[in-house]
Amino acid sequence: MPGNSNYDAINTVTLETYAETTLRDNIFDSSAFLRLMKERRHVTTKGGSKVLEPIMFGRNSTAGSYSGYDPLDNAPQSGLTNAEFQWKQNYASVIISGLEDEVQNTGDSAVLDLLESKMAQAEESLIRVMNQQLYADGTANGGKDIVGLDLGIDAAGTYGNINRTSETYWAAQEAAAGGALAIEGSSVSMQRVFDLCSKGGGKQAPDLALTTRKVYEAFEQFFTPDRRFADDKLASYGFITLKFKGACDVTWEEDCTAETLFFVNTKTWKFVSHPNRNFKVDGPKYPTNEDSKIWHILWAGALTCNEPRRNGKITGITNA
Repeated sequence: MPGNSNYDAINTVTLETYAETTLRDNIFDSSAFLRLMKERRHVTTKGGSKVLEPIMFGRNSTAGSYSGYDPLDNAPQSGLTNAEFQWKQNYASVIISGLEDEVQNTGDSAVLDLLESKMAQAEESLIRVMNQQLYADGTANGGKDIVGLDLGIDAAGTYGNINRTSETYWAAQEAAAGGALAIEGSSVSMQRVFDLCSKGGGKQAPDLALTTRKVYEAFEQFFTPDRRFADDKLASYGFITLKFKGACDVTWEEDCTAETLFFVNTKTWKFVSHPNRNFKVDGPKYPTNEDSKIWHILWAGALTCNEPRRNGKITGITNA
């Protein structure tokens, strides 16, 4: 076997521990959305050719009042189906050349120092890739990317294998600002879109708003310092937020879609991971045509939503 098998064992154990604890935590802590998913809606599920998300699109027509010996309606009911999401995969490679391993870095401590720098590089790259995918529509790289908020929170298109043209209940709330951000007073204001996402009286309302730095700064200008209320929980994780309507935390993300503000009801979302690919380490592998060893950090899963209509977005916000 090429290389020093003792060093390879040390590297593998170190990588496995790092990937399943530190790296996984850092990925979830890299965005406010993923942080809330980790806390509330991160699930693991095994098997199946697709990730299925049960949804309810109609009410039970048998519910109602009755008296005494009135016959009760026992008609079979529809109104339930599954949204179907394809498994998506992401990875990062940790590569150590023979020169780095056996010539430039000899001894256990030197090897681990080298590995630490390689892990930090892989972590930073994987975090950026996955965050970019979370805001996209899943069509990049030949459709191999995660289907993110850009399609999940949309009024058109096919999402979860359900066509929104024919199944209008599956459409999210969407408004095109075509100008500066408005808090209230118009059909494309934050207030209007937020209310459209809600069931009324704040029930099933969005609890998180995600946007760009420019739009966030425009939102911030609407409030005097004494009216700027932040969320203590998200702040404890290092995220700067402001409250909208007393219940929705507004923050910004580097990778958020330009000129867009997303209203997210986190109760309707799941971040699904397969337990065999929940940032698992595979390796070391030894290429036949080069002097190196390679470990792969692997993830497989999907981002799913069971009620897009409780989410919304405002596009075309032109605040500079």
